[in-house]
Amino acid sequence: MYFKQNGNQSSSGQDKFLKAEIKYIKTVQERKLDFEAMPTMQSHAFGNFHQQFIPILTSSLFIVLFASMVSILVATSYESKENRFYRFAGIDLQKNLIIKVLSGTLATFAWIIISSIIYFLVIGVVNGFGAWNYPAYLGDSDLKTGFTLTNLTIPNGILDLGSILYLFFVIFFLASLGALISVFVKRSMVVVGVIALFVMGYSMIGNVSWIISIRRFVPLSYLEPLKLFGNPSALFGKYSILIGAGYLLSLSVLFLLISVFIIKNQKTRRIS
Repeated sequence: MYFKQNGNQSSSGQDKFLKAEIKYIKTVQERKLDFEAMPTMQSHAFGNFHQQFIPILTSSLFIVLFASMVSILVATSYESKENRFYRFAGIDLQKNLIIKVLSGTLATFAWIIISSIIYFLVIGVVNGFGAWNYPAYLGDSDLKTGFTLTNLTIPNGILDLGSILYLFFVIFFLASLGALISVFVKRSMVVVGVIALFVMGYSMIGNVSWIISIRRFVPLSYLEPLKLFGNPSALFGKYSILIGAGYLLSLSVLFLLISVFIIKNQKTRRIS
């Protein structure tokens, strides 16, 4: 009725929103799914997972928690004088650093997978498991244009699985960053404090105008998979999730290489 009255050629924000809503409704009907009372409710979706659990896992509080779990492993080696003993015993400290980073990353990622499975099973038994292919209701938040629907057809199941897998790159990045900071400061609480300052500080200033202009170059912009799946215009649109994974992985490898180089060239004084 709106388009009949105002014409179908308009490109205002309201028109774009309504056209996206129509596309969403048609997608639900084409997949022969039960339509919601409100599109944002998603109660028939696959466990309602990405609206409840994933935002918790990717919140600043949990990112700092994950950082504290994986980033202090190298620093504790210095605090306990473990590295000094390993060096005198001829143990390869470079290999030991890489093992600590990878083991911490894999252990934390395994915890995320197990907790996600438990959450999904509990919610599924209580509320029903829902449809794997229910279309997601994702958008891009912008200070100028507000909320715009951008990615409506991706199945909820793919979105949930992709978001969980993407967290591996986030954790690996945090562990590698923690290792790099550790070889300089050698104090676990300082490492956690620095990463917490980065994460919490960026969450507070991320929407400042001059930050928005360089947001795509800041690695902290790529820690939340749901926002990346929303095809953010401030980053790389529909390629944001792939570029984010590649960017975090590249930085992680770079941080590890620098850490290994520094440890290799550190001198330990023998006491006679």
